[in-house]
Amino acid sequence: FHRKFWERCMRLLDLTITNFMPFYGRQEIDFPKENEKNVMLVFGDNMRGKTSVLNAIRWAFYGKALGRHSREIPLQDLVNKQAALEGDWSLETSVTFVADGSTYDYRRKAVKRALVSSPTRPEDFEVIRGLKKDGEILGDHLIDSEINKFAPEQISRFFLFDGELLQEYESLLID
Repeated sequence: FHRKFWERCMRLLDLTITNFMPFYGRQEIDFPKENEKNVMLVFGDNMRGKTSVLNAIRWAFYGKALGRHSREIPLQDLVNKQAALEGDWSLETSVTFVADGSTYDYRRKAVKRALVSSPTRPEDFEVIRGLKKDGEILGDHLIDSEINKFAPEQISRFFLFDGELLQEYESLLID
């Protein structure tokens, strides 16, 4: 039973982000690979990108990133400022994970539309996404249902949270 439980759970293997929020260029994060010792804590000073890592995962899976008080951050504000100053208005996230005995590679990329010089709204971008399951490309119409098997957006705040969210929970309890 114990082994079967871990095989069915979703486990992140790695995250690759390009020009996402404070992360200029391509950055890679490898997650712990062991079934039973796979908790990863990210800590550091304020304003160093901890929440942005969570937002990169959230944007990969759900196409949105959240700021203070769970407000959605507009797509044009997700592009790294240095890259944008250099004229590169593209950003990309890629998450590799295992779940239910299969390996998945999920990518989401936003690129500035050709006739837009400097994006000021989300519609100024074209967003492309793709999902591979065990190396096979799944059609766009299957992506949401496949992701929702393991990581439904409705419960994402319970596995994509940071210290600030803990403060919100504390406030709810006090109220």
